[in-house]
Amino acid sequence: MRCINQVLQFVYVVPVTPKQARLLRLVKKHRQQAQIIRYRLYSSKPKGRVTKQRCIKMVSKYLSGPSHKLVSTQIQMTGHSTYGCRWSAGDKALALSLFHASPKCYSLLRIIFALPTTRTLCQALSNTNIYPGFSTSFIHIFHQKVDSLGPNERKCAVIFNEMNLKRAISYNSEMDYVEGVEDLGTTLGRTKYVASSALAFTVTGLKSKWKQLGYFIISGVVKVDVLKQLVCHAVDVTVNVGLQSLLIIADQGSNNKLRMIQLLVMKERPYSYHHSQQLLVMWDTPHLLKNTRNNLRNNEFLYGEDGINWRHVEAFYE
Repeated sequence: MRCINQVLQFVYVVPVTPKQARLLRLVKKHRQQAQIIRYRLYSSKPKGRVTKQRCIKMVSKYLSGPSHKLVSTQIQMTGHSTYGCRWSAGDKALALSLFHASPKCYSLLRIIFALPTTRTLCQALSNTNIYPGFSTSFIHIFHQKVDSLGPNERKCAVIFNEMNLKRAISYNSEMDYVEGVEDLGTTLGRTKYVASSALAFTVTGLKSKWKQLGYFIISGVVKVDVLKQLVCHAVDVTVNVGLQSLLIIADQGSNNKLRMIQLLVMKERPYSYHHSQQLLVMWDTPHLLKNTRNNLRNNEFLYGEDGINWRHVEAFYE
């Protein structure tokens, strides 16, 4: 403290004249006014402020399609809480496509972006009424997608497979509809028998990644004549929307084998005809591998005079 006082004793103070004092007061006044104007400038909202709608309009110049939809949703949801977001049908459709591609990746994207929860997506799917058969609304949407495909991208395969269901009867009060009985869609109608299996049809592209699904509810094992009508109907649907069906794939069920016998499909003739159109027929590859494994476990394969069984496979890996 003593050192500071000694230093201050040697400070030279310049005398201020009255004119300089007036100028100092004027400078101080203008500085205060400038500070007030600066505060008003940053605190007030200018007329040309950037709003969310203006940002979305600017983004539309550089993005389109799903990318524009995703960015627009992120801009709109800025500032909203987790429970305050309201998702449109387009937002849910885009989120469902991402979730279908990879549920694990979708969980990661939800950490980075504002996206609907999985519960919201499940509720959206539960509100969608999808009845057995090939839906006319789906076919209409599918027809619009096919119009944008090239000739090679329209080549497809019709795949059908059966899966077991638990027998149960329920009443849908909203639709006034009894669920759980055999339903063959608009093709063959409904019956009074309780359903025990589902017959799923998938139309998948041979050179592009897309697929369309239709299903039927069956009581017991599907009959051969019924299966024939459904397969022909599936092929007709693909032709009507502009696709080119080249292949039919099925599992090695007993009814499917009888169906192939009726179509005169054999090793020397692995194809059939439908309305003068040749359709190649083959068994599902995963089922072929599974049946080969089962036969190898239960029987022996003869290779010359030697037999090959499942013990040889175990010994190879040991």
